[in-house]
Amino acid sequence: MKRTFFVLAIVAAASGAAQAEPVLPVFDPANFDPLAIIDNPYLPLGPGFSHAISGQITDDGDSTVTEISVQTYEGPGPVIAGVQSTFIRDRSTLDGVLVEEAHDYFAQDRDGNVWYLGEDVINLTYDDDEKVSAVDTQGSWRAGVNGA
Repeated sequence: MKRTFFVLAIVAAASGAAQAEPVLPVFDPANFDPLAIIDNPYLPLGPGFSHAISGQITDDGDSTVTEISVQTYEGPGPVIAGVQSTFIRDRSTLDGVLVEEAHDYFAQDRDGNVWYLGEDVINLTYDDDEKVSAVDTQGSWRAGVNGA
């Protein structure tokens, strides 16, 4: 199952007149502290963070399955685009069977903006005997690599 994530930087608008265009932060590796904890109130991803999301999915054959995705703080991740990342493990199951494991990488700059710097993903496909029949990394990406 392929999932797409969109990350928005949280920006405080300057006081005064309304702006026609959104103000987006500038990505600058010098604006990050190497060991900063992600404590943004809208996306706190520090030590102790663990979150589960579940829902029902109906496939083309009208079968309903339960998807559960569990995200867990794992500690420091790799340096990406010159920034020390925070590693969040994301494991997704369908009816209890692991179908994806992603290693998501985030960082928070000194202004409090949270940046999604990439993910390493492993997708698992199973055969009719419930054995892994294919493994792929489609959807993996890193900021600054191949136009990301």
